[in-house]
Amino acid sequence: MVKTILVSKQSGERQPFSKEKFIESIVRAGATGDIAMEVADEVISNLYNGITTREIYKNAFQILRRKMRSLAARYSLKNALLELGPSGYPFERFVGEFFRKEGFMVKTGQTIFGKCIQHEVDVVAEKEDLTIMVECKYGNEQSKVSGVQVPLYVNSRFNDIKSVWAQEERNQGKEFQGWIVTNTRFSTDAETYGTCAGLHLVGWAFPDKGNLREIVESKALFPVTSLTTLNKKQKQFLVEKGIILNEHLLGRYDLLESFEFSPKKRDSVINEIEALSAVAKIL
Repeated sequence: MVKTILVSKQSGERQPFSKEKFIESIVRAGATGDIAMEVADEVISNLYNGITTREIYKNAFQILRRKMRSLAARYSLKNALLELGPSGYPFERFVGEFFRKEGFMVKTGQTIFGKCIQHEVDVVAEKEDLTIMVECKYGNEQSKVSGVQVPLYVNSRFNDIKSVWAQEERNQGKEFQGWIVTNTRFSTDAETYGTCAGLHLVGWAFPDKGNLREIVESKALFPVTSLTTLNKKQKQFLVEKGIILNEHLLGRYDLLESFEFSPKKRDSVINEIEALSAVAKIL
């Protein structure tokens, strides 16, 4: 009989370890079924009751990194988004890149007048007969939860903006949508209220279809912070230079000169950048 191992989640809740779900997560990162099984068997050999999800992730990441760096980078996407900080501005740009890939004209950090007051809007995306305004809620810890107060105030802000927006002649016949996007999660009340109020809420795993994890994976939005050949300080340097996605580094390898890499190290970094870009073209 197989022994059940209880895993401690970030919330403190414990749940049984699922080999099937773990293998699915490795396969989503691009691994073959055989590699996923190898990783799972190695991780399982080190499990113990009460092991944290963070430790399981760390073990899996190290194994994938040993086998293939580009797979490790894809598997570390959630952690890579947490590293985009410390400010929320890089995450706003990251969200803007998603809408840009969908064919929208995108602006970030906009000041827009409502009926009552003016508002700072993180992302404004426009395409044909649709205008989307986005509030981005960035968290640098997985435990961060956006409570019900977030959709409450965002809904009131967007309604104030919409009352003016709808009166403008150029917007006649157009649809207006309000979105809230977070790299962590919403409380149950926030999900319930936001959905009821007509807002589009997108968290790492919410909703079941069209959540941030699916968007990042399906659109190959690999943050530069997902590169396993760079350390945290080097990644932060690139983010401060406006490099948000891995693909933004293509052809801009002069930015690596500041790190004074050896030729071998520089080649390994470039190889990972180009391997991830190749994966992006396939997806």
